[in-house]
Amino acid sequence: MYDATGRKWQVREFTASDSLVGSYSHLGSFEFERNTLNLVRHPSGFIKNLQSIEYQTGRQNGNIQGANIVSTQKITAGKYEAENQITLLPGFEATAHDQFSAEIKPQSPQYQWQYALTDHLGNLRVLFADKNGDGLIRQDTNSGVNEILSIRNYSPFGLELGGSHKNLDYQNPYRFGGKEHSNFTGYSDFGGRWYDSNRSGWNQVDPLAEKYYAWSQYNYTFNNPIRLIDPTGMGPEDPLTHTIKKGETLTSISKQYGVSVQDLAILNGLQNADKIRAGTTLKVNPEMDFSNNPHGGYQNPNNSTGEVVSMNNIANVGVGFVVGAGSENVVVAGGKALESVQKWDKVKYLVSEGTTALTADGKLSKGETFTGSYSPGSLMSYLGRALKGEEKLVSPVHIVGSFGFSMRVNADGNTATIAVYDSKTNSSFSDHKLGTSSDRTRDPSKSGNQPLTTQYFRFIWIQSLK
Repeated sequence: MYDATGRKWQVREFTASDSLVGSYSHLGSFEFERNTLNLVRHPSGFIKNLQSIEYQTGRQNGNIQGANIVSTQKITAGKYEAENQITLLPGFEATAHDQFSAEIKPQSPQYQWQYALTDHLGNLRVLFADKNGDGLIRQDTNSGVNEILSIRNYSPFGLELGGSHKNLDYQNPYRFGGKEHSNFTGYSDFGGRWYDSNRSGWNQVDPLAEKYYAWSQYNYTFNNPIRLIDPTGMGPEDPLTHTIKKGETLTSISKQYGVSVQDLAILNGLQNADKIRAGTTLKVNPEMDFSNNPHGGYQNPNNSTGEVVSMNNIANVGVGFVVGAGSENVVVAGGKALESVQKWDKVKYLVSEGTTALTADGKLSKGETFTGSYSPGSLMSYLGRALKGEEKLVSPVHIVGSFGFSMRVNADGNTATIAVYDSKTNSSFSDHKLGTSSDRTRDPSKSGNQPLTTQYFRFIWIQSLK
């Protein structure tokens, strides 16, 4: 059950015969199983109540009956005991109408601090707890002393990858994207919609469908989950920030996101890269920042954030500027407009030059960036070169014109983030005959279209370097 803002208040699980088997209430960071505090979320992980419901019985008809049994084997009548907790796992077998019971032995302490390691996309990768309080984390086949509660790897679209690393003894519900996964439905709750990682798509139409008309309303992140995230289920976004954890340095954060220490310092206005404080939020995506991007130019001093869109026609850039439609800062991350820019010979030339430069030393260094630019000159000079066969008459130049370019090696060491930077102003639109004094900025206090006001664009994509 959700309220009008999309906030989750309660989850109820029923059998096929409409019998209630589970009730979970949510209040901010607190989660209650029936009327008992079950889980508290904190910035570094969770606080888990180890004393679940002490005794529970029921009829098993193939549906989950609670959280107090661990079994992937056929369940028959009997009594089951566990030292810590008993959890019902997916894939278990049970004969219809078999009786079962479960008993939880009291634990001390009752609550356990659990810590989560997440990747840059928000996926929960490792969950651990210092059970004996010695300050060390031990992995052991003995569940009594093992402190690595779960290790999970994911495909880009969220399908969990198997292997010897996978620990099924502990079923924490927060997984792909840091979102709650329901064993009952097999879907992940992103707030705006439910996500099905088995088929790499949403189960409901995009609530903001009119913004992404060129794409299927069930697609996840424009089919580009390596680059984009969708933390609310409402539309694709780029991971933009990182909250510094205790013990982290700018160097370790640099390696995690594939952004050089120098660029992180410029992006965040850091005077001393050696002095960063836990809890501080850093910008970690230079191409997505419209005010302090260290490379590429075309900065908007008044607004640093942009809207990610899929654009189906490159001409919409010019039309949007003339009629004043769309956001002031636009990130084109999909659609035929992006394809037009990718196929443009001027861009392909810079991509080739960048690839050569970044691999010149025989290796790819995370965060290393190649920059470039292109300017067609005046319209008359461009037409003159076109008549000589030195330029193409039909190309994105008539819409984009001059642009900045950057190519940055990502954290995976195999791909690069490529960005083409552009802006639309009155002076550029008139081939600079009106002068920069004719340029007009957007007024944030006004609603509706604002024709011929400056817009900033980024065309961003990921490309393999190997």
